[in-house]
Amino acid sequence: MQVRPHRPARHPLPARLGVFGVGALLVVGLLPAAAAEAATPVRSVTALVTPALVTPSASNARIVRVEAARIKARPLGGQVSMSVANITGPSIYARYSVTPRLGASNMKLVTAVTAMRTMGLNRLLPTTVVQGATNRDVVLVGGGDPMLTSANLTGLAQQTATALAAKAPAPVPVAPGAAPVAPVPVKYTVRIDDSLFAAPSLAPGWPSDYLPSVVRPVRALVRDGRLLWDTGADAGNYFTAVVRANVLAKLKARTDLAVAVTFTGRTVAKPTAPMITRFAGHSVRSALSWMLLVSENQVAEMMFRLSARAAGYPATWAGGRAAATATLARLGIRTTGLVLADGSGVSRSDRLTSLALIQLLQLAASPAHPELSALRGMLPVAGRSGTLSKRFGNGLSRCARGRVEAKTGTLHDVVALSGYTTGTDGRTKVFAILVSPRPERAYSVTATRASVDLLATTVTGCA
Repeated sequence: MQVRPHRPARHPLPARLGVFGVGALLVVGLLPAAAAEAATPVRSVTALVTPALVTPSASNARIVRVEAARIKARPLGGQVSMSVANITGPSIYARYSVTPRLGASNMKLVTAVTAMRTMGLNRLLPTTVVQGATNRDVVLVGGGDPMLTSANLTGLAQQTATALAAKAPAPVPVAPGAAPVAPVPVKYTVRIDDSLFAAPSLAPGWPSDYLPSVVRPVRALVRDGRLLWDTGADAGNYFTAVVRANVLAKLKARTDLAVAVTFTGRTVAKPTAPMITRFAGHSVRSALSWMLLVSENQVAEMMFRLSARAAGYPATWAGGRAAATATLARLGIRTTGLVLADGSGVSRSDRLTSLALIQLLQLAASPAHPELSALRGMLPVAGRSGTLSKRFGNGLSRCARGRVEAKTGTLHDVVALSGYTTGTDGRTKVFAILVSPRPERAYSVTATRASVDLLATTVTGCA
């Protein structure tokens, strides 16, 4: 989900937010300073470490010429960073490509690549139920599955109820004609353990009024992606209610028992606690696919924490930042100027560069990195799906519908778009556009997006 961003009260909120090795890193220092970088072709990092510079095709020459004119559109303002490159080989176009800018939800590209590298796409995120202090106490243990549903919890609760009902005391024989005895109290307790992540706190750059409507406190237990202050307690209460209903149904004939099932809050389950039941969980692939398609902030923040743990860091903001930064550095992406404050791009402290984004996109399409190859297929398609389903619908950009696959990003003062397309020369191209800050007092988000869409359309060569 893209977000309603923080901004001064006088501005109405928009409806939604939206390859190289170590040698290459050394060469990047030869690029022109950001302030002096012109909207003209520059050699890419790849070209700089290749003996011969590839001559731009007619298609690429047109991209340079037309982008130089269209980037002057008033709804874009003057603060546009843009990079275009072939999927391999030389850069085609660069403007302020190493200037750090707010990237909004383009940060989710970094989060996705970090998760793919640290966890892999096939890892499952289990949710378990284990025994608590006694055999009538159970603990619901969150595994950080952002796709966990009420139906999943219902299945766990039904299996848990079967196990608990079996722990009821045996009936006490009553002599014929004896007076009825009072029902024996039988108390079952349910707790949650969502300690996989550190206690929730504001990320750097998150104003307090973002919570819980834009981003929620990050916890390791949530159902149905609910935007609540305490998703763990919500899941615990729901789970307990289903357990209670099922236990009472199973023990309905036991009139000698007074059964109670109560949710009693949080605990930390013992590592050696006997398991009662387990839901294998949804995969990293399914979480990332949803995150990128609809720009889901909550999934992004949970994946940020999970990646930190997988990389050996604490499941904290600092841990997520360390994991993401280390991942990019190991891939050879230029990290100078980047600030990776959160996983969603909601933070006002985040900073990305268009150069880093196209390097990331090139790597994801490289045969050398099959672990990243799914990224392109997870992106929204212009005019077809996700956050791009209603984009590229007007004027010249209509011809790019179905031809651009890209991650969107929107804050009140930012519009970003980074992804893939195929040029008229038949070659796959990558692009990254960061408009930050955009001229929000003079133009609407819609107007700026339309201008950004036209810049991306230019890369296709269809207009």
